[in-house]
Amino acid sequence: MFVIKVKILMRSNCASSDTPSACRGEVHLKLIQNYNYLLNEGELQDRLRLMQGISGSEYSPHDVKYMGHGTWIVHLKMHLTEMMNTNAKIVKDVQMNYTLKIVRYDVDAEQNPWGLAIAGFEESPERIKTII
Repeated sequence: MFVIKVKILMRSNCASSDTPSACRGEVHLKLIQNYNYLLNEGELQDRLRLMQGISGSEYSPHDVKYMGHGTWIVHLKMHLTEMMNTNAKIVKDVQMNYTLKIVRYDVDAEQNPWGLAIAGFEESPERIKTII
């Protein structure tokens, strides 16, 4: 298993002409509000969340569309499993479609050799299947 560190720059409600920094404050605020809500509801207490590609769903060139001006739309089919840390009981097991906007981003090449960043969701995530 590996960990991916991502930096979310903007969400789809930002105008396409907005710069990543113009939307960063808004997105950061929404992420903090969502985190605090989940924390207060006890949904983060002793939880472990795993995300991996759906088995049998490999990369296809059709999943990536270049939109021009250093922007891509990427479709991911992911399997999300959430469990309680204390007893490894699975509390959520779903398959999801994620449509992400990826942008070219001027950042230190040592930290990000591809110079790309997740700019947010192009479309709202869609549940494919609920297992649990």
